[in-house]
Amino acid sequence: GIVTIAALAFWRRPYDQPVRLFFCMSTAAMGAFAAGHHWWVIAGSQWLLIPFVTCAVVLPALTLHFFLAFPRPRPPLSRLPTITLGGLYLPPVLAVLGLMLIVNYANWLSRGDTAGDHIAILHQALALLRTGVYGYFIVAAILFGAAIIALAFSYSAARTPIERSQLQW
Repeated sequence: GIVTIAALAFWRRPYDQPVRLFFCMSTAAMGAFAAGHHWWVIAGSQWLLIPFVTCAVVLPALTLHFFLAFPRPRPPLSRLPTITLGGLYLPPVLAVLGLMLIVNYANWLSRGDTAGDHIAILHQALALLRTGVYGYFIVAAILFGAAIIALAFSYSAARTPIERSQLQW
């Protein structure tokens, strides 16, 4: 599907930043989609949890980054790229690290013969995990909303009919 088209475009134009971002965004979307539909398998494996959670958490930032770069870089990406990218990707990176830290801590608490002694702490860790997930939903909604705004600005500032048609649907 779309990931194959993005991979072929990336293969033919690896120097094109919007193509690279589209490939990363479509790959992350596929990973997030797979994680959402197979969560009962992924939740039991640390090796599956890390990449799929990373895909899901980074997807809103990748989407905004793509719409700030396509069809040509828009402010603030064109004016302050380092600060923009740092501010864009810092929340997802911190969220992935925090969520994985809590998951590993809860996993550690639930192992061994003394797991029953840690039930109260385990419940607190899982409550913190739930709060972190719901908190990141707010961050993701803000990033997706900003992506829609960036798309609308790109559409209104399109210089050619080709750019406008690329942004239309």
